[in-house]
Amino acid sequence: MKLYSTPLVFVCSHLSAGTKPGDEHRRNEDFATIVDQLRFHPPDGLDGVEHTIEDAASAIWMGDLNYRLNATDKFVRDCITKGTFSQLLACDQLNIERAGGRVFQGWHESELTFAPTYKYRPGTNIYSGAEDADADVVDAGQKKEEEKKRTPAWCDRVLWNGDFDINLLEYGRSELTHSDHKPVHAVFSIVVRELDPQKLNALLFDLRRRLDHVEMAAQPKCAIVNPSVDLGEMFYSRDALGEFTMSNVGDVPAKFSLVSPIPGGPATPGWITVNPMAGSLLPGEEIVLKVRACVQGGRESGPSAFSHDSLLRRSEEPLIEIGAKPKLVEAVLVVRLEGGRDFFVMVKGQYIPCVFGTPLEDLPTTMFPPNCPQVISTLVDYVFENISTAPGIFFEPLDGLRTPGGVAKIAETLQHGETDIDFGALGVNVYDVGEALVSLLSALPRRILDEPGVLDAVDAMKLDEPQPKEFAHGLLGRHLSTKAKAALVHIAALIKRLDEECAKTGARIHVTEMILTFATCLFPESTEQPNPRRVAFIGALAGCHPSFLRTLRVREVAPPPSEPSFLPGWFNFSVSPEHQESTGNASGNLIDF
Repeated sequence: MKLYSTPLVFVCSHLSAGTKPGDEHRRNEDFATIVDQLRFHPPDGLDGVEHTIEDAASAIWMGDLNYRLNATDKFVRDCITKGTFSQLLACDQLNIERAGGRVFQGWHESELTFAPTYKYRPGTNIYSGAEDADADVVDAGQKKEEEKKRTPAWCDRVLWNGDFDINLLEYGRSELTHSDHKPVHAVFSIVVRELDPQKLNALLFDLRRRLDHVEMAAQPKCAIVNPSVDLGEMFYSRDALGEFTMSNVGDVPAKFSLVSPIPGGPATPGWITVNPMAGSLLPGEEIVLKVRACVQGGRESGPSAFSHDSLLRRSEEPLIEIGAKPKLVEAVLVVRLEGGRDFFVMVKGQYIPCVFGTPLEDLPTTMFPPNCPQVISTLVDYVFENISTAPGIFFEPLDGLRTPGGVAKIAETLQHGETDIDFGALGVNVYDVGEALVSLLSALPRRILDEPGVLDAVDAMKLDEPQPKEFAHGLLGRHLSTKAKAALVHIAALIKRLDEECAKTGARIHVTEMILTFATCLFPESTEQPNPRRVAFIGALAGCHPSFLRTLRVREVAPPPSEPSFLPGWFNFSVSPEHQESTGNASGNLIDF
């Protein structure tokens, strides 16, 4: 029922009887069933939701709840005779079950200061079962009830649920003799309220405003001091460094991470790394995030990235070509606060184009070998002549073998147009020149063997037997340009020389890894290693000993786990962990350059 705007509930129940041990649990179950299933529907014709007992501002529960006393009959009757009811309270099943949280959780009852209300001889104030009744006093039916000898108990109770709007004024029993129970009564004072819609709306508006203020105060607040990072001039394979500072200007700790500006993309372009990629700041704390840019390799991290990388702001200019003017390159980094906003940091620089990243057809050629690009001839010839001084080249990991900054020195020297280079005087070794060759081939905007006719024929090859060298050269003649064929034939001569050197030093087991290195940078770039047929094609083109095919067949059946190789760190078949997007729960979208 509802008085004015205050919902009230009155429940009258008769719970399960029984004096056996455990019968109180049945009464607990009755209570739970009533609470769970009792529903109050809105009046007919009115829309609204169902309500339960718990929705009432105040609720009163009364009735024969049937909870008994866990004590002997003699002890109970002695306490009643003496009027020491308080000694029985600890034995009362309802008090015990409520204290254990098994029934009437959150409900209240006043202390019992009156005698137990059950069981009486009807029409008297005498408890039943006292063994003092004779046939002259009670009839046969009552005599049978007397023989059951039920121990007196407070079966009849009144409890209430509510906060400060309901107060108990009186709790007692009435001395009526109409039945075997003495009825109990309770008098309450209940405050009922009438809501004023205007005042209610004003109160709710003020409450929402305060909650918004609290929520805003609990959100992390950070600031980026220098949201634009200028890397200056950028050269191939040379690190360009920058930084920006992030500070926590709020009152709560803040967690940040770099995320991709496009769904599913990497957090940074392949040519940029940021350290750290994620972290946390205490109030008043700041952190300097280091930005490192290095243009080297294929489409993710090399010059080609500037023409197709979706993380970049770019013009419609074609791929970088040799002799071009410095090119403005830009990237956007997104720093996300967990539970807060996004910050956008602009990274820009002036990339100086060079032969690395120039289309193959635009590279100057040599007189001998005819039509071969000069830069490829220079690198291949040096490795060819000094291969005996570089054991493990093209298949051993480069760590500990390369010269720091070696590829950058080679790229700068080649850019000056020099053809007769003293690599020793330049301060680089054969491993550096080998890495420069792999880097040059990887940086081509279009790989040498990126021709549909070649790819279809190679991928249809069988690995059961070695393909003749004439098959490979026939494909080149039909599908490649004169310059591409000349470059590939010159590279094949180096691979053949490497195969012979491996046979001489007893390292033929590594021939497959060496051929794999070249297949990776000659065929179109992929997120996976070249399939065994493409590796076999490179071996056939170079005329390598066919024993490497056994390793390829094993790889096709059971691909080996990833192992260190000659391929540089920038040469990943998948996005590296440092470039993976760091995800957070925040979804901020405020732009702050």
